[in-house]
Amino acid sequence: MRKNKTLKCILFQIKKSYKTNKSEIPYLIAAGLMEEAQNMLSMLFPAAILSIISGGGKAQKALIIVTSVNLLLVIFSFLVEYASRALCLHGIRLVNTMQLDMNRKTMHMNYADIKESSYINKYDTASDGIWKSSDTVHYLFRVILSRVVMISATLFIFIRVHFAVAAVVFATIIFDYAMNAHIVKKQHANDTENAVYRNRQKYLDDTLFDQNVQKDASFNSANAFLLHKRKELTKSILQVVRKNTMLDFTDNTIGAACTLVRTVFTYLIALKQYIAGKLHIADFLLFISAAQQMTDAFFQMVNAAEYIRKAVNYCDDYLKYMEIPETDRTEGNLEVPKHFHVLEFRNVSFKYPGRSEYVLRNLSFTVNTNEVMAIVGDNGAGKSTLVKLLLRLYKPSSGEILLDGVSIHDYRYDDYTALFAPVFQDYMTYSFTVGENIYFGNTPASAGANADLYKILDKVGLKDKISALPEGLDTPYTKRFDPHGIVFSGGEEQRLVIARAFAKAGAGSMILDEPTASLDPLAEYEINKLIHSVAADDFLIFISHRLSTTKFADKIIVLQNGEPAEEGSHADLMGLDNGIYKTMYCIQSSYYTDETMRMSEKNK
Repeated sequence: MRKNKTLKCILFQIKKSYKTNKSEIPYLIAAGLMEEAQNMLSMLFPAAILSIISGGGKAQKALIIVTSVNLLLVIFSFLVEYASRALCLHGIRLVNTMQLDMNRKTMHMNYADIKESSYINKYDTASDGIWKSSDTVHYLFRVILSRVVMISATLFIFIRVHFAVAAVVFATIIFDYAMNAHIVKKQHANDTENAVYRNRQKYLDDTLFDQNVQKDASFNSANAFLLHKRKELTKSILQVVRKNTMLDFTDNTIGAACTLVRTVFTYLIALKQYIAGKLHIADFLLFISAAQQMTDAFFQMVNAAEYIRKAVNYCDDYLKYMEIPETDRTEGNLEVPKHFHVLEFRNVSFKYPGRSEYVLRNLSFTVNTNEVMAIVGDNGAGKSTLVKLLLRLYKPSSGEILLDGVSIHDYRYDDYTALFAPVFQDYMTYSFTVGENIYFGNTPASAGANADLYKILDKVGLKDKISALPEGLDTPYTKRFDPHGIVFSGGEEQRLVIARAFAKAGAGSMILDEPTASLDPLAEYEINKLIHSVAADDFLIFISHRLSTTKFADKIIVLQNGEPAEEGSHADLMGLDNGIYKTMYCIQSSYYTDETMRMSEKNK
């Protein structure tokens, strides 16, 4: 099992490296061999000079050798430095490519999966896997492969002098490697534990940076509590780091002891051979240099093997994350019809993974093209969950959602989701430009495209605001990266995300989940009237706990405790004695009337 994992991870790293840069492996091999050529020259050079001098050779010959060897060393140093710089750029490219692949994977994962804490921890360990395994190919081809050449040469020297040195060097290095393997296993377990702490730490750091949190924490006397939480997490992280540091200390101590044994034994053998007259002074120097080179080569090979052994564990974490099934995205293969007619919920029930209670029960309704449907109900009635099911963020626990009689999960995922322009209650804005927050680069950067965009902004009431900005649509949004960035109010942000939905190319159906919660009643009325007038090319489904605009809807469904309680038009539901919708509407209507009148007076 371990062998299969090791082979799998090494092959993955080789393929990934080759795909990123086809010249990397040849560069690594060349750089490694040139380094070994330098080491070989450094090993043979002193012994050769000493042999010439002690044998009565001419100084001119020694000078030629000195000059030639040093010239070669300079050339090799230049070539190694050149290759190293090229490889450094490749390393950065490889890490970023793997991170980009991981980000792409995260965006394609099932929505239900990424909400689970276990997957968040898997993300953190997989991210570690990128940084702690990206040098696998380097150690394999530049270190291990080239050091085999050096070991082969030094073994030849030792066999001529005394094979016991090679045996002791080999035995101590094997022992060192075996002990390190045990330590590496413990360190990986510690790092897995630490990923949980670091995930919580990142959450707290992001939370403490949030201005809204700072305001909320100050007025709720939560500052000390949050800082204490952060401090406790630091203690937990330091405990794990301390354990890994002690393991490193143990590993280094064992390595130093093995080095001591190798060095002392090598010199004992060399001195014994020299005293016995079996070793010339030049050969003695070559033997000592060879012993040191062999020790260094073995040591570097062991370090490389240790790195690869660690890297295999971390790379395996990365591969496991990349192999998480994307069933929601991959299960459908049918083309979405160009013209469709009816969307149907048929006996749909749903409960969140790991929970026993149902959020929705036996929900059935249909909505036709060019029809407006409103979903209303108290908080917790299941309105937002309905939207998530419709958009394939979750799958029904039972029942079906059909588009023209075909399960929506049978259609190609990307084609299906392209039909909808949703506006979520928990919408997101980004620290890009204002324009990029609307079209995300999907609209060509041309004057005509901007003119179309300004038409949309005019409809949602943002044209004058954005036109007045120094850089217009190119103005940075938020001050996170630019002190001159703009920050909209809550109501303006909602208009921005509604404009984003209008600007989404190819989306004829709008799904609006509390899209006007931050607007005053008068502005809400105007925006909803706009939405109803221009957005119902296919379907328009909107969710609201405010009933000021439900009169526009062709059909209204009232949810209560996750079940459909009432269905019909505004007139139908207002005709029901003691009806849920009628009661809600009457309670709210006086508020809307008073508030609208007050806003109208204010605007005069």
